[in-house]
Amino acid sequence: MSNDLALSHLFCERHPSDAASILVRLHPEYVSSFLSSLSPAQGMALIQHMPTAYATQLLTYFENDYSARLLSHADFSTSARLLRPFAALQREQLMARMDATQAAQLSRILNYPPGSVGNLVEIPPFTALGDWTVRHAQQELKKIRRQSLSEFPVVDEEQHFLGLVSMHALLTARDTSRLDALCEAKDIALPAYTATAAIINHSAWEKNLSIPVVDRGGILLGVLHRAVLTAHIPGSPIARAHEVFAPVLALAELYWAASSSVIAMIGHKKNHSESSK
Repeated sequence: MSNDLALSHLFCERHPSDAASILVRLHPEYVSSFLSSLSPAQGMALIQHMPTAYATQLLTYFENDYSARLLSHADFSTSARLLRPFAALQREQLMARMDATQAAQLSRILNYPPGSVGNLVEIPPFTALGDWTVRHAQQELKKIRRQSLSEFPVVDEEQHFLGLVSMHALLTARDTSRLDALCEAKDIALPAYTATAAIINHSAWEKNLSIPVVDRGGILLGVLHRAVLTAHIPGSPIARAHEVFAPVLALAELYWAASSSVIAMIGHKKNHSESSK
């Protein structure tokens, strides 16, 4: 390996986001050749920072086997995001080369037609089980503290949607309380087969930035973000309201980010006090 190539690999490994921002300025054919010199894990570490349209186009320059290997190293949300733009046949060819369990999970989300709620589903950053205690949920949340949350979905062991738990409820409840006892908005979930046009004026958008989505059996598939719906239906009432309330929502994000930091701090203090006893 030449020194220049070794240096490029080192830069990509240590600064994947910066490297991706440079690569997307180049033609995908050239970039695909460079990524082929990396391991699939290193390649996906770069691709996940690229815009969806560019990343999807990039995957078409690889053999299906290598594209499938790349996707196997992506998290579930990234795999779904990159596979969604492909035609059904090409998507199935790629998924057939992936791990059977991973492919089955992706099929549950990607098989909904355009124009349906299920077609716009994204995986929430955090999902909890109903039998978790508040203390355990706080410990798990510390693992994703870089992401701000206002609430998160709760499911049972079979992944049936039970409701939403707000960060406020989590911060004020007793450590030993179970999450299923804190659930609210139990009837808020949207059926995945519902047309997006039918839920533009859903009352839940007045309070929620995202709404859980379930299949016909009530199993949680993911969430539909208001921003995603807005992007697919320009000029809708949601889009106009989003423009008006964007500054308010930005302040809300700051508040919930601070709440996540409080959770991390509380967990640190509790661990410190327990260890000193």
